Amino acid sequence: MPKTEQATVDEWLTVLSIACDPQSPFAGQVDLTDIFKLPLAVQRQIYDRLAPNQIELIKKFYGPKEEDE
Repeated sequence: MPKTEQATVDEWLTVLSIACDPQSPFAGQVDLTDIFKLPLAVQRQIYDRLAPNQIELIKKFYGPKEEDE
């Protein structure tokens, strides 16, 4: 049975919360590449439900490093 779009969004929000929680041993280590396989509309729903501090943490853990810029 395929997951509903809402279930997919909720699942990814949970994954992103774990992946970017500074207290989590998995912070910065979760493979997030599968999120780019989702339809763009679903990606937008996920992004729109992130809190501003979560977006900053995603950039911190998964964005380009200073030496890469």
